[in-house]
Amino acid sequence: MPETEHSLSPKDYWLKTENWTIEDIKHSLDFCQMDDSDITETDNGSLFEKAEKHLHRLLVELCLEYVPPAMMTLDSRAEPSTELRIVNATLKLAKSLYFDVHDSARSRRNYSQLLSLMSHISTYLPVMNEGDNCSTEVADELQVINLTYSELLAICLLSPPHSAPPKRDSSGKLMSRSLDVGKEISRVTPWILGIIRGRPTAQHSLGRPLSAQTTSAISPTIWAIISHSSSIQADFMVSTQLDILRAVVEQIQRPEISYATKLLLIRSLLSLLLIETEASYQGSFRITRPAHTAGTATGSSSAKDSRLKLFEDSILSIPKLLWELGDANPKTSRHLILYLLRCAQRKALDITNTTVLQISQRLIPLFCVQHPTRGTLLGPFVKFSGPDGVNTQKLALDLVLALGRYHIDPPGSNKARDIDATNSQASNLL
Repeated sequence: MPETEHSLSPKDYWLKTENWTIEDIKHSLDFCQMDDSDITETDNGSLFEKAEKHLHRLLVELCLEYVPPAMMTLDSRAEPSTELRIVNATLKLAKSLYFDVHDSARSRRNYSQLLSLMSHISTYLPVMNEGDNCSTEVADELQVINLTYSELLAICLLSPPHSAPPKRDSSGKLMSRSLDVGKEISRVTPWILGIIRGRPTAQHSLGRPLSAQTTSAISPTIWAIISHSSSIQADFMVSTQLDILRAVVEQIQRPEISYATKLLLIRSLLSLLLIETEASYQGSFRITRPAHTAGTATGSSSAKDSRLKLFEDSILSIPKLLWELGDANPKTSRHLILYLLRCAQRKALDITNTTVLQISQRLIPLFCVQHPTRGTLLGPFVKFSGPDGVNTQKLALDLVLALGRYHIDPPGSNKARDIDATNSQASNLL
């Protein structure tokens, strides 16, 4: 009885079929995300290597065939075209295939394949003016495609360097295309800034507010660009990093941005603070000291001061967020306090000489405030209730203790008095 397409196993279907549909591509996502426990003893490296090579060739062919026509017909359709849907599914499949490019023995081969794939589609993506002169459905599809592309670029930037020389044919020509990482960063950065700041479109005249889901999708790309170093393009990278950091801090301070989005942005910035305290950290980006040698723009005093100011502004905005949240969302308050606590415990808050002092002062209203006519007004701390509320209270007290032990200052000094005031307000409520 001859084999039919439906009787083949997923692996054999990948290797033998020549007619792929949108449904086939979407279905293949499940196989790409298999756990190691799903692999039987009969599976071997050569089978997966063969499957990956066939799939990589298919992905390149799909991109070459469908990306150009998909980008050329955006303005003339009320709904996403078949070509655009195929591009979306293809990029999602590529992300599933290469997401662990730096965690396995296949890393060198997969990294080379990913760079080759990216070189074919980087001419068209990301679409800078997504949503202009097209329907809402097409604009939404384009944003998903752009976000997936940015995640693939983050994989390229965050993967360890592979120094193997490019392969050449007998005539000396390169056998595979390569990706100009510096050029891609310069192309993607304006789009990233537009997403963060909410660039106005035909569907959103005031700009599309940054959502938590979009923030999660672009966070790896933001981290990859901020932590990327280039001695050749040092001035450009410093300017790019500062522009992204400035845009992130602006969103944290905007009242119309949701607290879920602000929480993700703050977590990203505080993670940068914490990672510097790791002894094993060897990245190029530094907050409290220049990232490059003296004489470069990154190592200049102005660039350093700008970074310090942006990070300090983001940290000092947290007490205000806690006051605004009140007792309405103890879980979000708990996470914000926890992030500050971890930074205090790891001695990562001394961005400037007064940062810890200012945080201590601004945290006092979390416990209580002294009103000139109404007397003592209790803050959100005493209003937390339920399991989440109790955990939030415990973390807040731990934060006060950690701030009090942050620096050992002479008794009676201004810093000691302000930190003691925060401790006193907290202890009075116990």
